[in-house]
Amino acid sequence: MKGQIVFENGLEDWPLLDQFISELNEEHTLTDRAKFGLRLVLSEAVANAIKHGNKSEHGKKVWLSWNLNYPFLELQIKDEGEGFQFEDISDPTQLHLLHKEGGRGVFLLKQYCLEVRYEYVNKTLVCKLSLD
Repeated sequence: MKGQIVFENGLEDWPLLDQFISELNEEHTLTDRAKFGLRLVLSEAVANAIKHGNKSEHGKKVWLSWNLNYPFLELQIKDEGEGFQFEDISDPTQLHLLHKEGGRGVFLLKQYCLEVRYEYVNKTLVCKLSLD
């Protein structure tokens, strides 16, 4: 199963995430743990794309594409920003960074996903997770 959601109005389109999770749950009866992880990953990735990628500029889009080969779900998140240096994001759990803002969203993605990578050519964040 493949699909795509286009966020054209920033956070105003947030209900689309809940609808996507509900549809997946109807089809595959997700565990509470899987729903929590999926909601967290989607929320962090899309919010980062809106806030950091698109600089919260109204009218800029975020594309969330997915490819489901149950129980594995691959998400691709693309925005209209200039991209970022994925490897330069610091680990927010390091003692000297505990009070610094930033990096927590990517850190959470790495905790809940089997794989997180940034494709520089497409300027796309790719997250692979298990729905088991």
